[in-house]
Amino acid sequence: MKTKLLTLFLLLFAAAPVLRAQFVPDWEPGDLKKKGTKIAVRGEKLDKASTYMLLEDFGGEEMSAKWRRDVHMRNWGIGLTAGGAALTAFGMGYGGVYILAGIVGTIFVAPFGKEAVDDLWKEVGEQAAVGNVITVAGTVTGITGIVLWATGGRHLKKTVKHLNEVGRPTESEIVFGPVAPDRMGFAYRF
Repeated sequence: MKTKLLTLFLLLFAAAPVLRAQFVPDWEPGDLKKKGTKIAVRGEKLDKASTYMLLEDFGGEEMSAKWRRDVHMRNWGIGLTAGGAALTAFGMGYGGVYILAGIVGTIFVAPFGKEAVDDLWKEVGEQAAVGNVITVAGTVTGITGIVLWATGGRHLKKTVKHLNEVGRPTESEIVFGPVAPDRMGFAYRF
């Protein structure tokens, strides 16, 4: 008996640097809030692994996977919105420079006749059209990003609202197992 206990203690002691213990504090319905892509219990943010552990307590792997999907949706939305804004600004600047060049060029080319002005605007028009295409692509990308950002954030809020309505399970246990997709650890659930 002592040998088994000593073996277990040595095994846990040897594994301690590799494993990370997770702790989700006790909470009442209404204590959970969404803070970015994490859950906060009474204002204290849980780390990523504790968030996944909390979600798996209630809905199993399905709820954890749904949270992960919604976090990715929100993050992609933020990235697409920023990229779309940059692309729109670039396209407007690109097209605007050529239109301004056409206006200024018309002043200087006008004395050479209508054909010279038409040739100038033909060249400027092609470049301005490229700027318009870039602007439209940036606008569509930005709008898509805003939709993804809002949808992902709304789904995360709904999940936290659901957790607040359901409440915490009453059983208490110490569990060893996966606490995140890439980690193993101990969890004390009470």
